[in-house]
Amino acid sequence: MKRFAWLGSLVVLAVILNGCSRAANSGGKTGGAAPRTVQVTANEFAFSPGQISLKTGETVVLEVQNQGTVLHDLTVIKMPVGDEKELAGVHHDMSGTDMKDVTVHVAAEAGQTGKVQFRPTQAGTYTFLCTQPAHKDSGMTGTIVVE
Repeated sequence: MKRFAWLGSLVVLAVILNGCSRAANSGGKTGGAAPRTVQVTANEFAFSPGQISLKTGETVVLEVQNQGTVLHDLTVIKMPVGDEKELAGVHHDMSGTDMKDVTVHVAAEAGQTGKVQFRPTQAGTYTFLCTQPAHKDSGMTGTIVVE
């Protein structure tokens, strides 16, 4: 009889741990939707598409495919976000950038792809740009519209 009680306790513990794991993986929400992937191509000197539409509260994976010959980044300015985390990319010198305005950032070397995951928290229209010297002035800008 003790053997069945012990086995029953293990089953209950497994069910509880499985439920906790699911809640933790979905940010505390059970049944959360998988992130939506948005692909952007960067080259000399433009982003495609130049406008991205997102929804408030949706989790997004932004993939920046660098099809150019030099390092490019995609930097979003002043867009309120939650849960940002870099999934793939390179770190580079951003000493000429006012970091207090940067809310999302991902960079990729030539021929590589950078990825960042985030969740926009406020509707509005926000600017993104490449922070590499002279790239913004050469046309590497775009907008994100959050509904």
